[in-house]
Amino acid sequence: NPQISVVKPEVVKEEPLRAELRAFLECVRTRSKPLVTLEDGRRALKVALNIVEAIQAHAERNRLNILNR
Repeated sequence: NPQISVVKPEVVKEEPLRAELRAFLECVRTRSKPLVTLEDGRRALKVALNIVEAIQAHAERNRLNILNR
């Protein structure tokens, strides 16, 4: 399909927490805007917590189904 193009971004091997701290310190030093806003970070955290909650609920339902057999 000519409307779809594949782009392979460059991936640098770096420990994620170290990269996050490095980016944070760079923003503080240069007073620049971070790549991810506070609002985006909060939304991402909310999605992650919802996923964990759904996984736990699913596991509990399966556990109860097994016990009721």
